[in-house]
Amino acid sequence: MFRILHALCFALIFNICLSKPSDFYSAMAEIKYIMYTREILINDVEFFIHKEEKRLSAVKRLRDLYKKEHEIAIKDIEVYIENPINGFTLIKRLTSDLDHLRDIIKTGKKYIEDVTRNHEDLAYPTLDDLKGAAMALLRIQKMYNLNANELATGKLNGIAYSLPMTAVDCYELGRLLYNTSNYVNAYPWLEEALRKYTNDKDIPYTFTYNDILESIISERMDVISHLNKSISATLGTSAMAEAKKTSNITLHSQYYNEALCNGEFVISSKTSSRLTCRYLTENQPFLKIAPIKMEMLYMNPDVVMFHDVLGDSEIDTIVEMALPRLQRTKYLTLNKQAVFDQNIRSAKTTWIPDHISDTIAQISRRVSHMTGLSVDNAEFLQVVNYGIGGHYFPHTDTKLVKTESRSSENSLRDINRFATVMFYLSDVTHGGATVFPMLGLSVAPVKRAALFWVNQHASRDGDLATLHAACPVLQGSKWVGNKWIRQEGQELVKPCRLSDDKNQHRTSTIPLPVFAPSRARKLKYPSPLMLRRNVTLGKFVSYL
Repeated sequence: MFRILHALCFALIFNICLSKPSDFYSAMAEIKYIMYTREILINDVEFFIHKEEKRLSAVKRLRDLYKKEHEIAIKDIEVYIENPINGFTLIKRLTSDLDHLRDIIKTGKKYIEDVTRNHEDLAYPTLDDLKGAAMALLRIQKMYNLNANELATGKLNGIAYSLPMTAVDCYELGRLLYNTSNYVNAYPWLEEALRKYTNDKDIPYTFTYNDILESIISERMDVISHLNKSISATLGTSAMAEAKKTSNITLHSQYYNEALCNGEFVISSKTSSRLTCRYLTENQPFLKIAPIKMEMLYMNPDVVMFHDVLGDSEIDTIVEMALPRLQRTKYLTLNKQAVFDQNIRSAKTTWIPDHISDTIAQISRRVSHMTGLSVDNAEFLQVVNYGIGGHYFPHTDTKLVKTESRSSENSLRDINRFATVMFYLSDVTHGGATVFPMLGLSVAPVKRAALFWVNQHASRDGDLATLHAACPVLQGSKWVGNKWIRQEGQELVKPCRLSDDKNQHRTSTIPLPVFAPSRARKLKYPSPLMLRRNVTLGKFVSYL
């Protein structure tokens, strides 16, 4: 009761002092009234200082983290940004972490907003970029069988390429995956966030231990719910068999690409024993004095690597011309719709015509010398730069459509692209291989080299054996230049046949790949024969 009266009296005196200024220094009796005010003020200031110290401590930690990461980055910017973890954390630092910084800073808030928002000449990543980077990390994690703990420590294949991710990084990545219904994949990152949170108890986080546990429990519950719904929707229905068939095709094709990207399969010794390297001197008289190094990577269908066909200055010119023109890559569906989907393709591209650069025109002439084909109707040079975890789903470069076949099997009729020349404009430290699932062939990027293959049979029907994919880039920046040679203009240099090759549509005649000797005991993947039987035409036509 006394405390209540004391509080009421103080409130009354305080209100009087506010409403009517008093000369407290004039009377000692009135000084006692402000003693309590000072006590309150001291408590308020102490509380304010405590809060501000925590805020400043958080700001300093972020500053130190930014500085440490930036100091590492400026030593070699190209190498730094080629690392997918660095790419993800850089985007995160400038999106969600920047939002967190704004929340904890009160003093100078307007200045921070001006610095971060009023510079129109600067580019800022969006939350969509953060989501995309998270999906890319997930893609390389799944493709290369990497665990969250290893990635969170900044390691790729046991080698430390970046600073460890923080508990906040892991937690936010886990939440991003959870919010995109990647429940199973979210769990290891939430678990890693929990471990880091427990080890760093002195760090003030915007989330609590219970928040992480709640996310983990929600993830487990949603997995169970999702499985139950899937079973309920298909159990006992005729659609279940078709769904299972489609699922098996998808599963096997994913296994095949994963196996090739990880070096689990190699071409058979029967096939490799026939492969040769030589100098190419035919096709053009010029090659008699300047032969090209030619390596056969596969025969029937022929896949050839031409080595050292580009100079560094030419590559620099191509990249310099492409950089300001790069746009996000679309892919063409069967109904001729160009759409974005990073699950199908993750890269940026541009097209450079011959007439705007002597260098590009010279490269086109070199393509004709290498291949012996006419480039009069060839497409412009397509320059591609793959992003974080950049990849391309299995596809053919021919624009295939189903037609009535003269045999019992499906026939493919190509309407323009006859052959592909893929220039490698950069080396890639890890990942980024070009793989041919039907052949069991994996080709690592080699700077200054060009990969060449023909997309059609002699009858001009499309060759499904040239189905290929780009493995996700694990470490490095992958640049390629594609030159597609159209069938128009090849009538004299490469005339077509009036009838089909006897076995041209029978992919079963292609020798099966084998397990790599060093990987044979893992037995993670189905047999090559099982994979071959399940990789059907219908699965890939829509990814052109």
